[in-house]
Amino acid sequence: MGVLAGPIGWVITGALVSINLAGPAYRVTVPACVLIATLRLKLKAK
Repeated sequence: MGVLAGPIGWVITGALVSINLAGPAYRVTVPACVLIATLRLKLKAK
């Protein structure tokens, strides 16, 4: 069970998350969130 909490577990978790993030809904949502975050940082810097 300790292996799942170590580096091997993180690799497995990262792989599963990346597969889920590649779904059709996230192909629009993630870039939109990145764009909004970038715009907010630019506005905050002014």
